[in-house]
Amino acid sequence: PRGFGENVSAIYHDPCLPPPHQYLAFYHWVRDVFEADAVIHVGTHGSLEWLPGKGAGLSASCYPEIGISSLPNIYPYWTTIIGEGIQAKRRSSACLVGHLSPPMTTAGLYDEFEELEALLDEHSHFEREHPESVSTLGEVIREKAMECHLIDKERGSTMTVDDIITEVHEKLSDLKHMQMRNGLHILGQGPEGEALEEFITAIVSTPQGEIASGLATIAEELGYDWSYMAEHAGEIHLDGIRYSVTIDRIWNELRSFVRHVINIPDYTVLERLEPLANAIVREYIPKLGDTKNELTSISNALQGRYVEPGPGGAPSSGQVDVLPTGRNFYGLDERALPTKIAYQLGIELADQVIADYILNEQRYPETIGIILWATSNSRSHGQCLGEFLYLLGVRPKWQSGGRVSGLEVIPLEELQRPRIDVMGRISGLIRDMMPTAIGWLDKAVEMVAELDESLEDNYVKKHIHDDVDWLIEQGEDPMLAIKKARLRIFGDPPQAYGTGVGALIEGKNWESLQDIAQVYSQWSSFHLHKDIPQDMRLFQRRLTTMDVTIKNEDNRETHIMSADDYYSYHGGLIAAVRTAKGSAPRAYVGDSSDRSRVVMRPLGDEIRRVVQGETQNPKFIQAMMKHGYKGASDMSNVVSHTFGWDATSDVVPDWVYEGYANKYALDKTVQDWMRNVNPWALQRITETLLEASQRGYWNASPEILQDLQSLFISMEGVIEGR
Repeated sequence: PRGFGENVSAIYHDPCLPPPHQYLAFYHWVRDVFEADAVIHVGTHGSLEWLPGKGAGLSASCYPEIGISSLPNIYPYWTTIIGEGIQAKRRSSACLVGHLSPPMTTAGLYDEFEELEALLDEHSHFEREHPESVSTLGEVIREKAMECHLIDKERGSTMTVDDIITEVHEKLSDLKHMQMRNGLHILGQGPEGEALEEFITAIVSTPQGEIASGLATIAEELGYDWSYMAEHAGEIHLDGIRYSVTIDRIWNELRSFVRHVINIPDYTVLERLEPLANAIVREYIPKLGDTKNELTSISNALQGRYVEPGPGGAPSSGQVDVLPTGRNFYGLDERALPTKIAYQLGIELADQVIADYILNEQRYPETIGIILWATSNSRSHGQCLGEFLYLLGVRPKWQSGGRVSGLEVIPLEELQRPRIDVMGRISGLIRDMMPTAIGWLDKAVEMVAELDESLEDNYVKKHIHDDVDWLIEQGEDPMLAIKKARLRIFGDPPQAYGTGVGALIEGKNWESLQDIAQVYSQWSSFHLHKDIPQDMRLFQRRLTTMDVTIKNEDNRETHIMSADDYYSYHGGLIAAVRTAKGSAPRAYVGDSSDRSRVVMRPLGDEIRRVVQGETQNPKFIQAMMKHGYKGASDMSNVVSHTFGWDATSDVVPDWVYEGYANKYALDKTVQDWMRNVNPWALQRITETLLEASQRGYWNASPEILQDLQSLFISMEGVIEGR
């Protein structure tokens, strides 16, 4: 819709490219020829609200206003995606009707992972009954773990068997109980039967306000610390049983508890679980039953009636107050960000990434690049903002009402580490939605730059010192050089949104990593200071010292394969660093879906986890096959987004592509289904896999390659016949 498909070279130089004539002509036809009384934009999200123009208070010359004009805009929208929904309100006058997340379930184990778990069970038995056979079985487990891609072959060949077994227990336990999407949401239909049990289990597995996690409560009843167990699943407890076995038991207890509470009236529960049981019966079940309000609210909006407002957020990540859906959801007061709790989460995320970097590199990271999105910071109440501040060694000061009133520097004696230099790549949406919060980040950099500290203790000062010298050598005025060297917040130019990378890769309009980095820099190098001239060199200069990149996720209802924005922003930053610095940064994905236990994972581990736990899980494939055209379309998106991560970050191993080929494109059942419901999706999957091979990202076997080529050729005839 933006016109980049017609003018492919524009993406390299024009983030504010207007939409093509036919795009605006369609809205003209809807308004003035068809004479619609209202319009419904279905799905999260469209393109109208992202067209060039002012961020708020749009005028007649802004493209969203040119398109929608005064036409009532009713917008069923995923309640989890708060920020983008608010964008539709602000820039296309939308009346939002929040809809529920897809059905949720746990990933479980399948195929080779079930076989590996059986080997681990057998090993535990032999340890007790036949210790003489343990060593042979241990080597079998080593080979199987590497075959399952849970452990890298190079590392696995040198690890002790005991270490391998401990790590495999941990990874299988994490995979088995990982939350995943189990299909798509159908508007106006709440979960029922087993789906209701699964959805409520997802809700109660994390803390909800004052009510503790059901997992933690059951663990406590059994005499265990849930957080410790979850982090050390491979360890053997004093009773001789590994924590992973006890974790399975606790999950089973929770599922049984939820099933009985839902299906048996007046079911008697343990005293510790009474608050949770009451919440399920009195709140969660009735509110999920009111999912039908989604259709009622759309009908009310079409009749010009009031649509009740409500909060937005992820119900399975501690935000059950978003239920019932069907409400016109709103955001939050950005002047209160980060909140005290979010700042603490930011501290935990920052400490984990620093600790992991030191473990691998034996030094502190000097510069960290962090992706800052409006939606995730709306849901988490500013955890990424808090992380940014804490890395600098700064903390907010809050008024009694919760708003941030100022900042204070954390003394080095208290911080116990150097101040890390941080660069924020802000989205256009957070620029528009949270200007005050972003202003505090800018202020924090200024405060740290003014401190009387050594360059070894203050990496911000160190890099400013180096950059001022470099700018002056380039002929810059000394005073302006100081201002430019202090810039740390970069993003889109005014009126623009995104990074351009997704459209570039999807349009196949690139040849090398340098092309991706060029587009990313072109779209990302704008700062917010009106008194300082724009200068792309400043953004690229920041990349040359960047040791780490971070993008945090705060829920499991979406993940890094859910949309191209994830690889466009974070992957694009990695590509830009690889080009500017000549080496890849250590890339991390923060996970605060369970606020009581945040985890920071290397990007490669997160990709493995999402692929094994969801996108190549037979449970996911079977669930998507229930949704026809859209299910196939979403599966094709998964393959495209995976390739986008590889093109930008070089992090997708061959077995991932091979899995998509065998489970999506070449599996007869799936292939026949796609041919019938959405042959374009099958063609796109095949084309993407072939492109990955042609560009050298996938070393495909000749047999698979030939099968994919034959399939692609055959699809042309299928599509022409449609």
